[in-house]
Amino acid sequence: MVIVQIALLKVALDYRPPPPTKGGEAGLPFAGADDGLMGFQRPYNFWQWRSPRRYWHAIMYFAAGLVFLELLLSQMPGLYAVYANTIGCIGLGVEATLPIPQILVNMRSKSSKGLRLSVLAAWIGGDTMKLFWFFTSKSEIPWSFKISGMFQASCDFFLGFQYLLYNSPEEPAQIKEHPMVEWEAPKSTTRSHSRSLTPTRRPAPFVGAEEAK
Repeated sequence: MVIVQIALLKVALDYRPPPPTKGGEAGLPFAGADDGLMGFQRPYNFWQWRSPRRYWHAIMYFAAGLVFLELLLSQMPGLYAVYANTIGCIGLGVEATLPIPQILVNMRSKSSKGLRLSVLAAWIGGDTMKLFWFFTSKSEIPWSFKISGMFQASCDFFLGFQYLLYNSPEEPAQIKEHPMVEWEAPKSTTRSHSRSLTPTRRPAPFVGAEEAK
């Protein structure tokens, strides 16, 4: 799963809108990030950076920090047990709250555009089976797993409700008809020229027909 998520991040960064060539913010990634998802801006624009390198640096620093804490706290059995349980609860909480940003975006835009039905069906089906296994397994399943599973399944079903609520069939684009106007060639104006002799028998300059009259 970690490898798949890293691959998805690579694809998302590669296909972000490129910066505009003539100025403005229309093509900048996260151009509207100043408003934030809930009306406030993330500290240090976390995970809304313009440069792709900062994403990879953040992942490397995070992985290095986990390895460092693992090596350090593994020498302290009492403290390590608390650390392991804390890491597990945080991981379950993050996984359970993954649908929340999509729910908020749908509520804010009053649309479910961009949410694939196949992905939604996979979420609902997978979490339903996982929840069924949590409560029917003969082995002891901690309640932290059950609570996070119930919350995530509830979010998935709410996303399904939003999909039915906001997903209206797209109307075919209407082509406006314009009346046909017969094309007429522009009328060319001809200008006649006359040439006369001056009293000194020298040719006079060309003049227009109106001036010659």
